[in-house]
Amino acid sequence: MKFHYTIPYLLLLLLIFMACDHSVVKEPREYIKMKSVKDVMTNLKPLNSTYEITNSEESVIHCEEGTVLYIPANTFVFENGKVVSGNIKLSVKECYSTASIIGQGLTTESLGKPLETAGMVYLEAKADGKKVVIKEGKSIAMGFPKSDKNAEMDLFYSLKVGNAPPTWILDYKMFEFEGGGQMEGEGLAKTEQEYPIEVTEDMYDYFLDCRGGNGAVLEAKFKGSDRIIWDFLGDQENSKTSFAKKFFDNEWYFSVLFNIDQNGKMVDFKPAPPQFDNSGDLRQKITPEAFNLYVNYLKSFPDLEPSSFGGGIEQNWEYSLAVGGAKEIDWLKFKKKFRDRFNETKKDASKKISQLDLNYYVFNVTKLGWINCDRFQNLPEDQKTDFIVKTSGNTNLTIRLIFEDDRTILNGITKGDETVFRDMPLNKKVKLIAIGCKSGKPTLASSRTTISTTAVTLKQFKELTIEELEKELNLIN
Repeated sequence: MKFHYTIPYLLLLLLIFMACDHSVVKEPREYIKMKSVKDVMTNLKPLNSTYEITNSEESVIHCEEGTVLYIPANTFVFENGKVVSGNIKLSVKECYSTASIIGQGLTTESLGKPLETAGMVYLEAKADGKKVVIKEGKSIAMGFPKSDKNAEMDLFYSLKVGNAPPTWILDYKMFEFEGGGQMEGEGLAKTEQEYPIEVTEDMYDYFLDCRGGNGAVLEAKFKGSDRIIWDFLGDQENSKTSFAKKFFDNEWYFSVLFNIDQNGKMVDFKPAPPQFDNSGDLRQKITPEAFNLYVNYLKSFPDLEPSSFGGGIEQNWEYSLAVGGAKEIDWLKFKKKFRDRFNETKKDASKKISQLDLNYYVFNVTKLGWINCDRFQNLPEDQKTDFIVKTSGNTNLTIRLIFEDDRTILNGITKGDETVFRDMPLNKKVKLIAIGCKSGKPTLASSRTTISTTAVTLKQFKELTIEELEKELNLIN
């Protein structure tokens, strides 16, 4: 008899434990009457789930679509910094399907660069009807279910930059936008920048920065290679960090004149005449040591390809190359140090959630709103085109381009019945969709095609129910 009552009793205890972990309110699916494509999108949006937790206690939440959250005690504060003492209502929207991503109006690109997504989640928290935020120095451990690919992914937040639509920004790059800081690649790193972590000397890479040149020398290629001098100078592998650092620390910047012989070898080096700016200040700084170091470096270059100069190498022409020292952050080191701040939260989450690291992409989240588990697409930079999609006179449509082999969903620029997708990879297999609304029903036109310089027209629209439309979208990838 004792064994007979033990199993139901344990099951009861388990149910009680699960019920005490959090209470959840799931919005019922109520489709609205469709009069426009906007209404169709509203019917495709993911449902909102609300979980009630106690701020003074840690919480583990297993969300409806597979997201898991570990929330340490006392994570939330009001926007004025005041500690939340009571219960918190946490609203969660999960976008893992193609239909829900499109319905929510989300796309997968960061500042124009395509991303592959493993899921997008929206978090909002309120206490006593007021918005609350994650306390400075605290984080939530969020797990996105891993796909079959098990690829390395990154964490992105949604951010509106200027007048442009919201875009996805890497978590460790958010400071560049929020503080009005200087963007990566704009100028040299001797400008002041406030970082969210201490940037130590070992986190910098030094390189020679090409400041210009004359003739066709900047675009000249090396023999047997497609590389040009401009790229070669800035490649850290071609100049030791200690060498470039010396230029940076001493603020050396100057131009050297030279000839190029018939074989493409640089010869006969000499310093360029001093240059002054409009205020009369000297525009270069050079010493004998700097000149010799730079000339010996140039002498180590491979021979140049004479045919890459267009009209050929001019034997009586003095070519020039200007150079200076520069430094930039090693973003892999920066990312690691940025995220290591919350390792303890991750460790605590792993203790509470079985096989967390094995089954989920786990990140420490410090901001609420839309959060994305993504990675940049590794696409060739020199094989791109603007891809045009026409809809045969139809307007007021939602048009998306979806990569067939990846969860990449892109939005174009639409004018009338023509949509342009900028800088698309040539020969990439994609599916095009156009969603509309007619007589209170969704309409869909689609085409499997390959990115090319030839425009594609979507014209065969079919009427579907909202359930049929959702099913078709989710079959894409």
